[in-house]
Amino acid sequence: GEAILSLMKCWGTTGTLYGCEMEATRYSAFKDSAAKVMCGLTKNLTHGDAFQVSFSRGEKTGVSVLFLNPPYD
Repeated sequence: GEAILSLMKCWGTTGTLYGCEMEATRYSAFKDSAAKVMCGLTKNLTHGDAFQVSFSRGEKTGVSVLFLNPPYD
């Protein structure tokens, strides 16, 4: 989560962050950090399997920027 949050800081917090973290401890840390960077806007963060997640906004589906960090454990 730290890498994408650093990008959000550079771009400003006008975008919408959608995130998925599989490991519970990292998810908790990601959500806490995102709450600080995104002024508490963490509703689009989820704990689970990224291969089973779909992101959409109304009729729009997909994302403008995709940052993948495959699990190495």
